[in-house]
Amino acid sequence: MKTLQEEYLEKISSQVFVRANASDIEQALFMLRWLPQNFDLKNAEVVELVGDGASNEHIKRVGEKLKKTFEEEILSDGFDLEKMEVQERFPLTFRWLWEHKFPREAWDFMQEIAFPLPIPKTDVRGYKRPKYIENSRVKVGESCLIPFQFERDGFLYLINDSTEGDKSLFAPSRLFAHFPVTKVVANQSLQFPLTEDHFSLSFEDEGEEFFLAIITKNHLDLSWVHERADDDLDLNFERLSELFRKVASDPHPQVFYKKLTIIPPSFF
Repeated sequence: MKTLQEEYLEKISSQVFVRANASDIEQALFMLRWLPQNFDLKNAEVVELVGDGASNEHIKRVGEKLKKTFEEEILSDGFDLEKMEVQERFPLTFRWLWEHKFPREAWDFMQEIAFPLPIPKTDVRGYKRPKYIENSRVKVGESCLIPFQFERDGFLYLINDSTEGDKSLFAPSRLFAHFPVTKVVANQSLQFPLTEDHFSLSFEDEGEEFFLAIITKNHLDLSWVHERADDDLDLNFERLSELFRKVASDPHPQVFYKKLTIIPPSFF
């Protein structure tokens, strides 16, 4: 199974290596050299992994093609690659790609690759109310829980995109989940919110509520998630960018989604 980072590099590769500009060796080097987990490898080590006539010169060509493809965007982000030696372009294009371009595109990209939020295989309804959502429709004002179950241990970062288009971090958070760290255990049947008093969700406006669940292998140390943080963690561009930069550095993040349609209270 490909990692999130590998899928993103494939997307970028399709823009850089087109038609006559394509090279199997260069594409293979790009997929390995610009992968965050391989950043500390030496060029010679990456070249050896690819084999088949690969060389350090090919890596330089990849950096040049990356620069030419996204030159305007790179310049607008404050990187003047013309002043850099060719051999210095890898660390700079790497930094631009994962610290600027990826965070800017991550929200839309993750929605493209996300899997449906996995439903528990066993019943976790230990009480009669509130409503346990097994479909995707909820009435305005109706109390509800969202069931889920993941196949691996990890740390949960749950983003809500409301009907008004406002994004908030629901996990970890004081209102809805364990704070400041929301750890999940493989194959454990759970429901959201995760608070012990069975606090539930309810929605005041008709429309669509979207949830993006990110499971990381390691805990992400976010500067704005701390003991003095507000109960409601609104996500502005800066906070989202920091979250996505940290996700990119995780060895194997996974992404899931859940869509809820909020319908009128009188709807049958």
